[in-house]
Amino acid sequence: MEVELGPAGPAAWQRQLVMDPMQRPPTWDPMQRPLAWARPSAFAAPPLPFNAPLQVETEAPRDEARQSFLDLGHDGRHGHRVPWRQYVSLAVWYLLLVMEYIVVRIVCQFDIPRDCKPHGNLDTIFDLQVMFMMGFMLAILTGVHMPDRFAYLFCFKGPRPRGIAFLLVMVVSGPVWGSLDTIDSLSRISFTSSFFEESFVNVLIGLAFGAAAAFLLLWHFYCAFMHNQISGFLAYSGSRLSIWIFYGVYLYIAATTTNVEVHLHHYVIGFLIAILAEFNHPISLVVLAAGTGIFVQGISAYHADALTEEKKHLLALFF
Repeated sequence: MEVELGPAGPAAWQRQLVMDPMQRPPTWDPMQRPLAWARPSAFAAPPLPFNAPLQVETEAPRDEARQSFLDLGHDGRHGHRVPWRQYVSLAVWYLLLVMEYIVVRIVCQFDIPRDCKPHGNLDTIFDLQVMFMMGFMLAILTGVHMPDRFAYLFCFKGPRPRGIAFLLVMVVSGPVWGSLDTIDSLSRISFTSSFFEESFVNVLIGLAFGAAAAFLLLWHFYCAFMHNQISGFLAYSGSRLSIWIFYGVYLYIAATTTNVEVHLHHYVIGFLIAILAEFNHPISLVVLAAGTGIFVQGISAYHADALTEEKKHLLALFF
């Protein structure tokens, strides 16, 4: 097959490709995706037509490239880049954390839990500081500040008002977790070696908690793998694993340090579980609400204490 050169050449070549696709020459179009199995990107530009002129990219001047890189808004490098709606979303999230904190303190007046600690003004300020910092990290990891995620969590109209379920689970999870302390058989639950050595029932309780945690973990990682590109899955996995590894190293160093007692407070456990819940799915919604409620309850009912405490020596009692 010969291709006519000249003004009519490209048009004839294009007609030949359309009419007889089996006779296309084995050429490689750099505008097409080089790998057929690669997932298309949302930011990928559409392929150019066959008769489009070839455009050769040239390196932009250094000043122009630097200006385009620093052009963060309408006012250039000093422009406001973060949308104001994200600040509103974070403000609503913080108000929700404070509301849960107050609810737990009110429930503490009824001895739920029975070992609820009194809080002074300085204790409250310190607890709020820790709660706001960890709550900010939780909001960013779960996408609460993003418009679509915020609209999913706080939807109060339509056939599926998910916002009511989200608020109800979050507000109730804190008092419900604290009420477990009023049941003698549940108040003794502690994930220590002595607890599991008491009876076989305690072993079954530990296995039940472990199976539930493993299911939530595997389900979220499965969703991250199935509904994301490989870069998104790696970002999701790496961000969560890095936090868990940090606390694992923290506990390992504390456990191998002499004269130090280790206590993994349940506000940390609630936080580590809640950071999984990034997806717009009912299971992920419940995990975020319940994990956040337990996280706030541990700080409000007790304190945002450190995971380590120095052991008191017997000689210190005489001085």
